[in-house]
Amino acid sequence: MKTFAAALLSLVLSVAAAETHAVTPAQKAIAAARESIKKDPKQSQGYNDLAKALVRRGRETADPDYYNQAERAVEDSLRVEPDNFEAYKTRVMVLLGRHEYAAALDLARKLNKLIPDDVLMYGFIADACMALGDYTEAEAKIQWMVNMRRTNIPAMIRGAFLRVAWGDVDGALDWLTQSFKLTSFTETEERAWLLTHIARLRRKIEDTPARPRYILTAVALGYRFAATPELAGTGELP
Repeated sequence: MKTFAAALLSLVLSVAAAETHAVTPAQKAIAAARESIKKDPKQSQGYNDLAKALVRRGRETADPDYYNQAERAVEDSLRVEPDNFEAYKTRVMVLLGRHEYAAALDLARKLNKLIPDDVLMYGFIADACMALGDYTEAEAKIQWMVNMRRTNIPAMIRGAFLRVAWGDVDGALDWLTQSFKLTSFTETEERAWLLTHIARLRRKIEDTPARPRYILTAVALGYRFAATPELAGTGELP
């Protein structure tokens, strides 16, 4: 088993090294946003797009500095257009990425009152509530999103994690698997992220290790597993 784990880790590291110069969706979005800012630095949209892309890059790399950069982009957005909703909405994403859940929840609730039909704001509130242990409010917000559209991927993913908190691993796997199937093939980081969590849940319910297709596929998609080689052997793909 140790030999297999070592071989898998070696594969992960080699793939990661080979992809060092690959451009991820987040990096493309960062470049596009910076180009937009260069063309028209007085418009807030470019800064908002940059901040969102930096948050996404932060999730890709687990490098907290991207959240600091994203916050600076939010500040630039508010400088050129004070009080614009999208900038504050993006700030909630930054706070969640930094695990500043109480501050994220406070801001998200205020924004939710301003524009109560913003679907993702309900998701951000649910994220913060789950992190803080308030599953009742999290459930209410997720249910609102599901009621808007049954195949709402952000709602399904959050619902899956709520089911994990309740101990319903099979239900969580079902929703994550559906989310994976509904996610566009171009969203490589999102699909890899979903595979990672499917793999972790599979480990909880399967007594014997199966072929490591989840982790290998996620690595091929570009997700970084160097810090989590224990995910080896996690079952069939959805």
